[in-house]
Amino acid sequence: MMTHLCCLSAQLPHLSPLLLLCTLLPLLLLTGLPLTDAELGGAYAVLSGHDPAAVDWAAFALVPTLVILMGGRALPRIVTQLTATGWASDTPVRAQ
Repeated sequence: MMTHLCCLSAQLPHLSPLLLLCTLLPLLLLTGLPLTDAELGGAYAVLSGHDPAAVDWAAFALVPTLVILMGGRALPRIVTQLTATGWASDTPVRAQ
């Protein structure tokens, strides 16, 4: 999934800032949650939660912050996948 996002950005560089503006900026403004933090983690990944089976969850095991858009209906499957790939069951979660 991360490779796919990088390829999309490389092929269509004008969409990358638009993606940031349309998805992440409202998330930050509405929740007040920082995506990066000097102590908690300096990286994040944005994923679609529509089809958890299509995501290589192990590829995101070392990313400190995941932003999963539209994952409400699949939340139990997402949690199962995350814990299976090493995320602690007590990892803080914010649903919006």
